[in-house]
Amino acid sequence: MAAAGKAVVFTSDAGMPGVSDPGHILVREALLAGVPVDVIPGPSAVATAVALSGMPASMFTFFGFPPRRDGRVTQILQDHGGLRPALVFYESPRRLGRLLALAADVCGGDRLGAVCLELTKKFQRVKRGRLDDLAAFFRDDETRGEAVVVIAGGGRGRSEEDRDRDDPPADAPDPAGDEEDSAPDDDHAKSAR
Repeated sequence: MAAAGKAVVFTSDAGMPGVSDPGHILVREALLAGVPVDVIPGPSAVATAVALSGMPASMFTFFGFPPRRDGRVTQILQDHGGLRPALVFYESPRRLGRLLALAADVCGGDRLGAVCLELTKKFQRVKRGRLDDLAAFFRDDETRGEAVVVIAGGGRGRSEEDRDRDDPPADAPDPAGDEEDSAPDDDHAKSAR
């Protein structure tokens, strides 16, 4: 149809098409066929989670869904966990505790993180805190729905100017606290899932 000059639209009911789904295949094939491609920005869990995390994220690295093998996830965290960009992952709710525990082991349990659940939906919630605490919370939690994990960037590659701009002042409110006002409390959200 597109080759005949007709407009073709690819859309998704689950976030931004082409990000962590096979939409890139359609884009690639259209480009190979000489069909012009355009994107109209839509909802993106990645950008929403980074913004809601409350952590410095002028740079971040998005990994999509992490590999299922612990060794491969550990390697990703070792390779990227000490760098300046925040790390962003999609994750299955039943594997959240595992990812957070690996991140705490590799990046340090005091590193800040945020787990963003059901973004832009009725029961949206964000759990922020130290990776150790998040790993413990989600280890046995029966969370359901879509999850995005944001892990604060490390110190390597950050200049003094970067730290002054990105790090909150000592007297600023703790950005690691739970977000209470954007979603029902945890007990209500769990019972509604």
